[in-house]
Amino acid sequence: MAEQHRIETFPSQGRQVFRWDPADPGSVEQARAEFARLQAEGYILFALEERPGVSVERRADEFAPGGGSFVARDPVPVQTNTFNAEAVRIVAVRPARGG
Repeated sequence: MAEQHRIETFPSQGRQVFRWDPADPGSVEQARAEFARLQAEGYILFALEERPGVSVERRADEFAPGGGSFVARDPVPVQTNTFNAEAVRIVAVRPARGG
């Protein structure tokens, strides 16, 4: 099964996920349209990227037998204005508004 890429939003109704497969041109076009719709609605979009030397390493709470402690990598959020079909995860957030 192909890897599923996703755009996540956090509107007032709770978390919503839009998925696409980069190998399927139809789903890529739907994802591109969703990305454009979110931009038009004022969302700020971040692609989460694994970047050597920049990604944050964190120690997990569980012990991995035979390997010592498990270290996971947290991807770095990078603000983007351009849809990338190869992005594994894009997070869309509304900008904070003062009162």
